[in-house]
Amino acid sequence: MRNFKFIILLLLVFAIRGNAQFMIGYTGGHCSPRELNREIYIYNVLNSANTKKMHEINWFQGPTIGVRSSGDVYFELMYSRKKASTFSKFDSSGVDMMRQMKVYGNTFNFGFGTRIDGWAFGGSMDFGRFKGFGRRGPEESIKELPWQRLWVVDNTRLLGISVRLYFAFTFYVEKTIGIATIRLYSQQLAFKQGMDGLDRWLFGTGLNYGKEQEETFKNTGIAVYLNIGGN
Repeated sequence: MRNFKFIILLLLVFAIRGNAQFMIGYTGGHCSPRELNREIYIYNVLNSANTKKMHEINWFQGPTIGVRSSGDVYFELMYSRKKASTFSKFDSSGVDMMRQMKVYGNTFNFGFGTRIDGWAFGGSMDFGRFKGFGRRGPEESIKELPWQRLWVVDNTRLLGISVRLYFAFTFYVEKTIGIATIRLYSQQLAFKQGMDGLDRWLFGTGLNYGKEQEETFKNTGIAVYLNIGGN
């Protein structure tokens, strides 16, 4: 959250100094992470005695901010922080237990578009981090437990630094009414994301015989923004 506040401040200063438009809003989209949901399905089958099954991941949502240049043809830089979560409940020797999992998709989106009579059409190239976290413990005290990273091996190297980067492309159409903008988007053509560590956290062993699970987190949805300043 501290990093998100810093990004807001940085983009706001950039918008003021560059006479650009500052955008802040919320976005949510439907997704179908096939490999991740396959793991959840197997987990539910193997743990049929759970008092509450772990539901599939089908929706990402979260805040988004950005800046956009003025003019009918524009460039924009957006930061999107989407989150999805799920959990299961089970009994362990009379103790109510819970297993929680959350997935973050934090991306910087470099885009462009064109305005026509209040409408805008465009696209962006998105890159950032996809992170998975999990924790397990007694239901009454689970909020006090730390989160464990679920996929930890960083195979991509950027400027000599090993990181786990996520790439995708977004296409959108939007309508602006006053200071509000409603955007319909589709984030597609995503690169595969490795999810090593997920098997071991869910099952205590690997299910893919040493092969790392890979996922493409595509999503399609809607975003609503408030526009501050600019033209």
